Amino acid sequence: MTSASNIFYWQRGTGPEQVFGIIGKFPIGIKVKSLVISLLGIKGLLNNQIETHVFFQEHVLYDELKKQQVQNEAWSPFSAGRNNIFTNETLAAIGKKHKKSIAQVCLRWHYQRGVVAIPRSQNKAHMIENLNIFDFELDKKDLQTIASLDLNKTQFPEWT
Repeated sequence: MTSASNIFYWQRGTGPEQVFGIIGKFPIGIKVKSLVISLLGIKGLLNNQIETHVFFQEHVLYDELKKQQVQNEAWSPFSAGRNNIFTNETLAAIGKKHKKSIAQVCLRWHYQRGVVAIPRSQNKAHMIENLNIFDFELDKKDLQTIASLDLNKTQFPEWT
C-alpha cells in the first residue's frame, strides 16, 4: 500500500462536502479515511493544503479537517501580501504587544491552530524571523482579534 498526501483539492466555489467526496457528492458524514482506503487502496489522507490565512480562515473546512483527522496545511499563509497584510494595524498592534513582526504573529496564529504553514521566502533574514515564533503565545484576546479579521472570502478571486 502507498500513502497519499494532498490528493484532495478544494475547488473554489464548492462546499466542504465536495472536498471529502471522491466520486460524485458524498456527504460529509462518510468517513473519508475509510472511503480512501476502500476506493484507492492507500493508507489514507494525511493532509490537505488549502488557502488559509487571517483574512480567509476557512472555519467550516478547518473544523471538518480536524474532525476527519486530516492535517490542514496553509496555502499562502501570508495571503501573498494581499489585503496589505504586512501593514495591517490590528496585526501590528498584536506584534508590538509581543515584540514580534506581523509575519511572526501570523505564523504563530497558524501554529496555535495546529495548521502547518510553510512561508515562501528567499530572504535569509525573513527565514530566520519566520522560525522565531516559539518564544511567545497569542492569548485569547489576540486570537479573538485575529478572528475578527476574517473576510470569509478568497484573496485570490482570479483563480475562481
